[in-house]
Amino acid sequence: MAVAPGAHAVLLLDQLGVEIETNPVASRTRREERIIAGFEEIQRFVDQHGRAPQHGEDRDIFERLYAVRLDRLRSHVAGLAGPGSTGHPGGHGCFGRA
Repeated sequence: MAVAPGAHAVLLLDQLGVEIETNPVASRTRREERIIAGFEEIQRFVDQHGRAPQHGEDRDIFERLYAVRLDRLRSHVAGLAGPGSTGHPGGHGCFGRA
């Protein structure tokens, strides 16, 4: 019976009662990871300031970047959900326009 390379070590460790911790394989693309990281930055801004980031020359450059990013996320989510949708039930949260 043929055994895969490294299988002997796994069997031995198993017999000794040693558990092997494996790292989960990334299930997201690099693009998805960037989108999630961008959303997390927006969420941190909302947590710190109690409001969604806004456009305007009087705003901090990062707030303006977050506002553009949020607009793009909103339009993407609305496009997925269909015409006239805020992308969130009830139209609340970062995606809903209050």
